[in-house]
Amino acid sequence: MENWIPLTDKELKYVWKTFYRDFKFKPSISRFPSFQVPSPFITYDISAYFEESSLLLADEDFEKKALLVF
Repeated sequence: MENWIPLTDKELKYVWKTFYRDFKFKPSISRFPSFQVPSPFITYDISAYFEESSLLLADEDFEKKALLVF
């Protein structure tokens, strides 16, 4: 996965601050969902990429699909 770079500490703080604000994010283990998304929205099921047998081979495929979607 060579198309991604880590965020600096400053960028990371900005991203999380924006995420908390824009999605009204309030982490909780008892209230679900703990965030609100604007409508309309699309949900993608990526659970197959987290199965142990597919982790090694999935990285490159996942990256290609993510770049197409975003």
